[in-house]
Amino acid sequence: MQQSTAIPIHSKYRDWLSAKTDAIGNRLIWKFAKPNLRMRLPFPVVSFTFDDFPETAATNGAGVLEEAGVRGTFYVSGSKAGGMHDGLKMASAENCKELVKRGHELGCHTFSHQKLRRLGKRELEGELNANRKFLKDVGVTSKEVNFAYPYNAAWPGSRSLLRRHFATCRAAGENVNTDLIDPMMLKAVEIHANRDIKIHLNPWIDRVVSSKGWLIFFSHDVQDNPSPYGCSTAVLRELVSSAIGKGCHILPVRDALKLISE
Repeated sequence: MQQSTAIPIHSKYRDWLSAKTDAIGNRLIWKFAKPNLRMRLPFPVVSFTFDDFPETAATNGAGVLEEAGVRGTFYVSGSKAGGMHDGLKMASAENCKELVKRGHELGCHTFSHQKLRRLGKRELEGELNANRKFLKDVGVTSKEVNFAYPYNAAWPGSRSLLRRHFATCRAAGENVNTDLIDPMMLKAVEIHANRDIKIHLNPWIDRVVSSKGWLIFFSHDVQDNPSPYGCSTAVLRELVSSAIGKGCHILPVRDALKLISE
């Protein structure tokens, strides 16, 4: 008698389906949520942010920013600190403490880097509280902490809880933040190894200059041979130099938000 065998779903199809589901969640929010914060900036603003975040972001990335006399925002998942994630060594608690001492901003990226749609409200609350404790332990004392969605995947059912915890939430969206914005769904542009700086990245600086808006860049590791999700030190340095040279003010997310809210 012939045995029936289940045909496994190909991993590439699973990844595709998961990415599609994430994209739908983001689009639903962008379509139906009402932007409620009016931006009036005296000059164009650029923020450099780093997700997860690898040790090289804390060393090379922060170093590039500090060379230019500016600071960045680093979104941390506390459970990953000092360990390995996607083949990269993550920044340790000591790295985090040093960044805080040097004036950089630490934000929340959930404690265990899980997609929000896979978490119930109680689980998400536990994730946020655990990460808040981690941030407090490394020196973050402000109640106004900012958040970045793991995998840039927002979820409509999480908005009310996130609004109670955070001043802003950052997704992707590939756009400059201008005019009326939704602080719970800030748009950002990714810097990664497969993006040519002149074709794919520098034009965004021109856009923020012309719109006098707020451009948020995000990346992961910063090293000479970056992962597919990271960028080289040279690319980051060139972007920082270009932004300053074109009259942009480079600010962490917390400081950009203060400027908008004034």
